[in-house]
Amino acid sequence: MPLVSIVIPTRNCRAELSRLLDSIERQTFRDLEVIVVDNFSADGTFEAAAKRAIAFQLGPERHTQRAAGAARARGEYLMFFDADMELDPTLVEECVALGRQGFDAVILPERGGGCGYWAECQKLEKECYWEDPWMEAANRFIRAETYRRVGGYHPELVGEEDFELHDRLVAAGARVGRSRAMITHHEGTAFWGVVRKKFYYGTRARRVFREAPGNNFMRFVFLKPAYFRNWRRLARHPLLALGLVTMKTVQFLAGGAGFALSLARRTTGG
Repeated sequence: MPLVSIVIPTRNCRAELSRLLDSIERQTFRDLEVIVVDNFSADGTFEAAAKRAIAFQLGPERHTQRAAGAARARGEYLMFFDADMELDPTLVEECVALGRQGFDAVILPERGGGCGYWAECQKLEKECYWEDPWMEAANRFIRAETYRRVGGYHPELVGEEDFELHDRLVAAGARVGRSRAMITHHEGTAFWGVVRKKFYYGTRARRVFREAPGNNFMRFVFLKPAYFRNWRRLARHPLLALGLVTMKTVQFLAGGAGFALSLARRTTGG
């Protein structure tokens, strides 16, 4: 059986990481190498990870941690997960089967996790992105040889490195599949916490647009094609759809403010 190396960047997420590692241990595919790259956590994340996986510390951003973990990986296939994710039990097995069929990378669809109104809005959003050509990216399961051939994660992108790697895989002629098994993504649903994250990503977005302006316009545009294709789904949940519009409006404005700030800093040399 091929070895699959799973790389997980972490920072102050001990409880979330435990849930992810539990789901990895429940996988029906057993030949796994788990590598945790911790960004100098202060809550015991690194110490807990070292008891259950290969663990070392590095920062300052997620893409740097992923690249370092991939550099140490021994597996024929690489998988990349965030600590707030949880895997269906057959996910790795299905991805390896697709790899044996000749696929170089596999899109892993996500469902939302968590409880509460905003969490339900996020769940509805993720459902709209299923099988969407712009909003799903094949960056979580990749043949190691293919990953290294295209150069891995971009060394300077923050926030959208997933999509940028996907675009390079497609441009290089990689054969991309899609799994039926899913990831449950337990993203933080605190409204203003998500807004702050979008603002930060906005401050780093200039290079993202420069790398693939056409594709990224479709991903960042406010009225995404995915919403129009799923209008019936949205119409069945009008209160959640209203919350989704509110959430995305504020996030769009926050990201735009961050982008404008980055342009102002560039103009003034700050």
